[in-house]
Amino acid sequence: MNEHLTPGDGPARNFVRLEPIAEKLDVRSLVIALHSPMDAGAAAQIVAEHLTGSLQHDRVATFDQDEVTDFHRHRPTIVYQDGQFTDLHPSELAIDLVRDDEGSELLLLHGQEPDLRWNRFTETVLALAERFGVDRTFVLQGFPTGVPHTRPVQITSHASRPELRTEDEGIMGTLQFPAQASNVLELAFGQAGTDTVGYSAAIPHYLAHHPYPAAAAALVRRLAHAADFALPVGELDAAAARFEAELAGVVGEEAAAHVAALETQFDALREAQPQLFSADEPGGRDMQIPTAEEIGAAAEAFLADLGDLGEPGSEPGDEPRVSGS
Repeated sequence: MNEHLTPGDGPARNFVRLEPIAEKLDVRSLVIALHSPMDAGAAAQIVAEHLTGSLQHDRVATFDQDEVTDFHRHRPTIVYQDGQFTDLHPSELAIDLVRDDEGSELLLLHGQEPDLRWNRFTETVLALAERFGVDRTFVLQGFPTGVPHTRPVQITSHASRPELRTEDEGIMGTLQFPAQASNVLELAFGQAGTDTVGYSAAIPHYLAHHPYPAAAAALVRRLAHAADFALPVGELDAAAARFEAELAGVVGEEAAAHVAALETQFDALREAQPQLFSADEPGGRDMQIPTAEEIGAAAEAFLADLGDLGEPGSEPGDEPRVSGS
């Protein structure tokens, strides 16, 4: 029989449903890859779909959509066929037990980030992680910035302790912007004393709203190296090659000139400070983004686009506060 967990106070209904497999779990690693409008290039979403689509996995826990979803914002898909409605496909927010190509286990928190009850959601995820024996957490996401799609995807790291980061210092300075649920979890795990590392893939700002498989491939490689997992990446590389080929066929002269300018800037920085860039092999160094101001400007543009599309954070006057130091 499935077990229901309702931590703390609140409605009497069930918040998360645990499967029988949850009773005997002892898994060291939790990977957080939530789909969010703030996840540029849908990088985390692609990673989650790739891992669950290519590796053996079992459902461990499922969050009640009535508790965490605003259905006016994220409507389920309904199927109509031959005069009748035949099926309903709501979004999911779940934890799966995933086995890599060598049988090593990890827990994957994936699906649409919650619209509601973030505090309760965070408390529940931390409680489940403690119950399942998790002692390290990895958070994956994409962020928009001024890089060209014709160069290797760069990854920057952030962590609950400085020594958990790679040799570079990551993005230095101070940024303030609307949080993703994955950011909140990364903070909460760190404050709880769990070693937590986040990997953010730099997405060309002009592709922030498009699925970007090259970023997902870079994130999978970095995760595999950092956590010593055997994770497949070939399908993502193939998808990235197809995407780049298709993009080359539709880029106009004005866009091509913009990309060329970004290439020049990217190559000049790499030549001047090669230590800041990822090596060609998996697990190379991260890229230190030059300034917080540049990241802030890209984030402002990305969030402004989200507001234009009616996504979260689009209320008049609700603009991100971005500061650099």
